Formats: sequence, C-alpha cells, structure tokens
Amino acid sequence: MISKYVQAGFALEPILIILLLVYLFLRYLLSKLFPTYFAPVFLPLRRRGSSLLPMIQSLALPLLLGFVIGVAIIVMTLLVPILGGQLTMSVPTGADVPDPQLPFGRMTTAGFALLIAQLALFEELAFRGVGILLPTLLLGFIVLTVAGRDMARSSPFVKALLLNGVFLSSMIFSLMHVGNPNAGSLALLNIFLAGVLIGLVFVTLRSLLAVWSLHFTWNFTLELVNLPVSGVDFATAWHPFVLSPKGGGVMTGGSFGPEGSIFLTVVLIAGSAYLARAFIRGGVSFYA
Repeated sequence: MISKYVQAGFALEPILIILLLVYLFLRYLLSKLFPTYFAPVFLPLRRRGSSLLPMIQSLALPLLLGFVIGVAIIVMTLLVPILGGQLTMSVPTGADVPDPQLPFGRMTTAGFALLIAQLALFEELAFRGVGILLPTLLLGFIVLTVAGRDMARSSPFVKALLLNGVFLSSMIFSLMHVGNPNAGSLALLNIFLAGVLIGLVFVTLRSLLAVWSLHFTWNFTLELVNLPVSGVDFATAWHPFVLSPKGGGVMTGGSFGPEGSIFLTVVLIAGSAYLARAFIRGGVSFYA
C-alpha cells in the first residue's frame, strides 16, 4: 500500500489536511451524540489551564505509549526467529542494501523517516480516525433515532459500535494491501489483525497520536534493520545492523517482511485479546 501512494505521485499534504478536518468534525459530532464517551479533541488540555507543561505531558504520553507498544510487538515478533537462526544479524555492507522499489531511488534515513511519518499519519487518519468513527456515527444515529436515547447512549452499546468500526476498518485496511509485492494469505491476515490491534489501541486510549506513533515505530524500525515493510524495500542508505532471513516461509515472512510471519500472528492475536478486554472494562482517555 505504501508504494501505491508514492508511485502514483500523490501529494499527501492536502489529503492529510482534509482527513484531519474530517476526523476533527467526526469527533465533534460524536461528542454531541455520545457525550459520556467522547469529547472534542484536546478538551482535557483546555481544562487544565494555560500551563504548557500539562499540555506537553498529555501529548507526549500517548506518543510514548505508541512507541513502547510498537517496540514490544517488534521484539516479540523477531526474537524467536533471531534466536532460532531464521534471521541472521550482520554488519551492513553495500551488498546488503537491496535496489530501491520506489521511483525516487535510495533514500536518506531522515528522508525515509519524514515519508513514513506522513504515510503513517495518512493511514491512521483514514483507517482508524475516519474509518472507525464514521460507521460509529452513522450506526449510532440510526439506533438513536429508532431505539431512543437511553439505549443508544449506554456504554455497552457505544463500545459495540466502536468494535464494529474496528472490524470494518481492519477489513478495508487488509484489502488495500492486496496489491503489495509478495502479499500472501498469511500476510493479509496479519494486516487485518494489525488493523484490529491498532484499532483497539485507538478506541481504548481514544488517541490518534498513540496509534500514529505505534505505526511509525513499526515501519521505521523494520527499514532501519533492512527488513521489507509490507513487501516494499525502501533501501535507505544507513542501517545500524542488518537482519537477513534465511529463505522464505512463515517463520520470517520472507520477502514480504515480518508482517508475513506466523510469530506476528500470535503476537497480534494475544495483544488484541488483551486490549479488547481492557477496552470492554474501560479505557484510558487522552482525547488527542
């Protein structure tokens, strides 16, 4: 999916602005429809007064949580193949860096970080922000009209609406990766499960910043160790070390990268189960 955006020559900035405005508008409408669960973005920040420190802390904490979750998923996915010898670690050389699959050629690490930050924000706004909140709003309005305010605004019902949005957006998220290089059935299943896990992080923390940070951390770290990102080799110029899969197969994901690995499947299922339980029992609100 990444290569589709770039190779098509899309200008991401205007699309990001439109998606952000739509996301903020949906958050506003949902704060009116379900006032006990939603709040306008950054509302808690405005309530804390004019001090910058609480605002910085409220923005930094979801970013940090997203980073920690992303690193944890990477470590749990790659640790067993590394220890088992399916992934070998080596000092990088020019021969370790594959030919770029993108039209602008080999990238600097800073350039890749900027690109992947924009793409991660685009996908999170599209699939978690708008993709989850829009069906939640539409179905919620229908039920509110038919069944009445008391049922529609009950906490279990609102959470059921959000889980429905997570499932629908994850299906679309997976389907949008069908055309990626070397995308097999396990890879597409993992993309779906990744959408579920990231969606659950979004609805549990109610924070777009957290899922953006998670998504960026995953993509950036994979390229940093010279592994494909959803089947795409970005071929950046610098790597602290190189991880090389021994052949293909479900252990490492082969040419699609760790997103085609059976170990990621296990991690995503376990993580999603934990997050679903936390969400049903009550999440933590950052609203950012």
